[in-house]
Formats: sequence, C-alpha cells, structure tokens
Amino acid sequence: MPHPARQPLATSPHPRSPAIHPCSPAAGNASAPATWIQASSNLLGWHLQIRVDCLLFLFSIYSAA
Repeated sequence: MPHPARQPLATSPHPRSPAIHPCSPAAGNASAPATWIQASSNLLGWHLQIRVDCLLFLFSIYSAA
C-alpha cells in the first residue's frame, strides 16, 4: 500500500512528462507548437544579439589597439 503523502505525486503530471510536452501530438493543444517556435525564435534572436555585441566589442578593442 503506497504512502498517502506520495499519492498526489502519482496523479499530478510531471512538468517534464512527454504527454504534456508542447511538441507531443498527445498534448492536444494546437497553439503549443507555435508558442514553442516563438520561444525558440526569441531565444535565437537573443543569442544572435549577444554574438553581435561580442563581435562589436572585440572589433572595437582590435581597432583601438
């Protein structure tokens, strides 16, 4: 017999469960892949902005030297 304190953990979905993953077809949410694509594109833009800033910073150091 399981412990009563562990019973809600078995019924609640884990955040990393593949059944509720946005990319999973079993999610049943049509807007979830679009949200995931938007978040990944925002992350990509953020990453590219950091790379551009880093390159400009290095170029300014190189040109000043």
